[in-house]
Amino acid sequence: MKSIHIIIGIVFIIFAILQYNDPDYYIWIPVYSLISFIAFSTAARKPQRKLALWVTLFLAAWSVTFIPDLVSWIQDGAPNIAGSMKAETPHIELMRELFGLIISLVATVYYATKK
Repeated sequence: MKSIHIIIGIVFIIFAILQYNDPDYYIWIPVYSLISFIAFSTAARKPQRKLALWVTLFLAAWSVTFIPDLVSWIQDGAPNIAGSMKAETPHIELMRELFGLIISLVATVYYATKK
């Protein structure tokens, strides 16, 4: 299991590094770094369940703010959000952020509930 936590930690470090040119990097780099820290701490047998729970609550509250954008995206026919790296319309960036939140939520829920 230790190797899984290390892999998750590395993946989230990579996610954080890839945010350096994002307009809201100042939000995403700390979020992804926190999740990486939680994963590495778990690998070191020092789980951070409380921190994972707080991050989960923050991410869940934040993701609720994307519901109107998600509905709009679906009503537009759920256009492709991965066609190009440049976000040509606002909903592309918003949906990418929502999917980043969902990936982060899955990880933090796992660490918050891991025994």
